[in-house]
Amino acid sequence: MACAPFVRVLSVEIVAAMRSNLVNPDADTTVESMLLAAITRAQSQFVQSHDTPAVFEGMLDALLHLTLSEYGFIGEVLHDTDGSPYLQTQAISNIAWNEETQQLYEENVDQGLEFRNLKTLFGHVIKTGEPVISNEPGNDSRASGIPKGHPPLDAFLGLPFHHRDTLIGMVGIANRPGGYDSEMVETLGPFLATCTNIILSSRARKEQAAVELSLRESEARGRAILDNAIDGIITIDHTGRIESCNRAVARIFGYDSDELLGRNVKQLMPAEHAANHDHYIKSYVETGRARIIGSSRELTAKRRDGSEFPVELAINELRLEGRQLFVGMLRDITERKASEERTSQLTAELKTRVSELDRLNEQNAMLSELGSYLQASQTKEEAYDVLLAYVRALFAEQSGALYRLSETHGAHCVIAWGNEAHLLSQSLQKHECWAMRRGEMHEVGISDASIRCHHYNGTGEGHQLCVPVMTQNGPIGLLTLHAPITDTAVGIADAPRNRSVLRGIADRLGPALSSIELRMRLQEDSIRDPLTKLYNRRFLAESLQRELRRASRAEQQLSLIMLDLDKFKGVNDEFGHDVGDQVLVLLAQQLHQSFREEDLIYRYGGDEFLVIMPGASLNTARQRVLDACRGTRALHIDTDKGPLHVTLSAGVATAPEHGMTEEALIARADEALYTAKQSGRDRVRLAVGNA
Repeated sequence: MACAPFVRVLSVEIVAAMRSNLVNPDADTTVESMLLAAITRAQSQFVQSHDTPAVFEGMLDALLHLTLSEYGFIGEVLHDTDGSPYLQTQAISNIAWNEETQQLYEENVDQGLEFRNLKTLFGHVIKTGEPVISNEPGNDSRASGIPKGHPPLDAFLGLPFHHRDTLIGMVGIANRPGGYDSEMVETLGPFLATCTNIILSSRARKEQAAVELSLRESEARGRAILDNAIDGIITIDHTGRIESCNRAVARIFGYDSDELLGRNVKQLMPAEHAANHDHYIKSYVETGRARIIGSSRELTAKRRDGSEFPVELAINELRLEGRQLFVGMLRDITERKASEERTSQLTAELKTRVSELDRLNEQNAMLSELGSYLQASQTKEEAYDVLLAYVRALFAEQSGALYRLSETHGAHCVIAWGNEAHLLSQSLQKHECWAMRRGEMHEVGISDASIRCHHYNGTGEGHQLCVPVMTQNGPIGLLTLHAPITDTAVGIADAPRNRSVLRGIADRLGPALSSIELRMRLQEDSIRDPLTKLYNRRFLAESLQRELRRASRAEQQLSLIMLDLDKFKGVNDEFGHDVGDQVLVLLAQQLHQSFREEDLIYRYGGDEFLVIMPGASLNTARQRVLDACRGTRALHIDTDKGPLHVTLSAGVATAPEHGMTEEALIARADEALYTAKQSGRDRVRLAVGNA
């Protein structure tokens, strides 16, 4: 197999590199670099050999070495006539466990084994289009067990690879020591993209081969037609007089056979050739120098009705009974010329299609890369920067913008590019854009000026696209593109490409932004109390340490306040926990009003609260907490049992006077709070002593 040397060399290099990493963890070789080397070699092998199964066999061998997996496969997802998907392997480990499975493997491995039972772990990948990590297949409900005698399946990783939204195939590997994780899924992203590109390129090659076969068959049919039309034979004497011709000559030229006999052959030629014909024959008879005798050439002939047409003519000299004659064999090559012209057109179209496929592959690779970067972005701002870099490359001659929707039904521009960026960067309202009104792509060409979106006012005529950026919860943004059309033909040719690329960007951008927002919400939820929306105790340790370090560096004070609702247990017992929760929510709102914007407020316990006041002195903190106590006394809470009034007690400590560690400050503030409680509640006490 052509790929075998490549596989062996790659395997030796990978194993050596892995051992080097085990001995020297600081070695330059990494799994990522080895993966890149494997991908590069596979791509080179594919370009050189055109042997797709051999290339995938090499890639599978490299993948098993890289992931320390025992066996696996790389497969392409195809569909039956009823649309049902199934898997056809491009490369698969030989794990035959008896003569029957060994025979099945040997008979089908070259053309690919087919698997239609999708009630399996790999079938779950095909049905959902999502990765499957199963480190306990025996307890996995998605698995359907393994045949008797099949090698053990201790861990499984199934990874799909896509082209846009279409599932192209999948990779399955098994029995890595320690199992598989999501980090490996991310690491193998470039490997999956390479699988996609190789399969798409292989499909394109097959399509190209089919087109070329069709062209050859068409040419053969044309040649057969022309061969059947070779039936014109004409004989002339040394003066050019026609002595004989068959019926085909008469048919070709539109005469009856008898009409041509005795006439000069130049009657069948256009005027510019007929004028020189007699002179040419005389010259040959006298000198023996021939221009076309014994050879074949293409000429223009003339029919009886005066129309001209191409013929292929071969003339040979014949001496019969001492007489010098010339025999011409001719055929009407009108059809052949037309076929050659069609062949030339088809060849040009094929070259154009191949060039377009190359451009589409490059474009899809950029979109895939963009999606990868968007998914890896930590913040929306980072995602916007990534998007801006790619749209400038994908739409170098066009202008465009991305808008984010707001709760007021408007949208503000977050990025804009191109010569008209200054015109497109203005905020817009939903009613100004047809795409936002209709919830689907809106396109405007030169002839569609009557339905231009209002937010394009100021831009020149051209090809305009608006694409909503969607998530599962609906639209969150809008992508726009304006392509000035200076050449109408070029603009029309670019329109499908612009639609495809802009839609591809929107399809990737929506989920990426949704994922970022979800991560931000989850992070926020992890540090907030779900009832009061104040910071929780988990976030306190991290933020208090940070604020103490800042205060120390800036040589500033920092005050810490412990607050406690007086007799809150009695509120819960008498009025119920729903009223108790209402009190806690109102108190949280009151604390926000009483303290500064830069102050950090936490729910420390059930009815205990803690406030960090960066840069605040002991006296400043005392004044703020007195305001909070007054505001709390003024709260009016209606219940089924009548109005309820609550009060606060508080203790205040300040760094560095009362300590520079979180434990010391909290302890001093808690002591002051205890004193306030013992002194009758509804009051504020300051910490005493020094650190």
